[in-house]
Amino acid sequence: ISTVKRALDINRPDPDNALDILSKIGGYDIGAMTGLFLGGAYYHVPIVADGMISAAAAALAIKFNKLSREYILCSHTSAAAMLLEYIGLKAPICAGLHLGEGTGGVLLLPLIDAAMAVYNSSHLFEALSIEQYKEL
Repeated sequence: ISTVKRALDINRPDPDNALDILSKIGGYDIGAMTGLFLGGAYYHVPIVADGMISAAAAALAIKFNKLSREYILCSHTSAAAMLLEYIGLKAPICAGLHLGEGTGGVLLLPLIDAAMAVYNSSHLFEALSIEQYKEL
């Protein structure tokens, strides 16, 4: 914590400027992942954020372009829970993962497959002659 505070005190990144943040306190890994998230949005391809470092890159991508949020899938909450809340994303897996090996991303993919299978094989209310839901 003291190292992060010192880096912020020395470099004083502008919190409203993603490029300033990245250039002053980001590393090559954060820069590359930020570009990946932006590229995913540009090409309409969802990208998985898995853990703290990729959530930091996702936050920068969103700061660069808010539309990139629509293409970021978070796998799990861990140390990044407050960061995910800050950028307005939620993760479906809450399992205390802190492994740093992409395990959350690996666990997310079959969960997405299962959700899509349920969605694509569900019956429509109209086909089953069930009355449409009405809000109270």
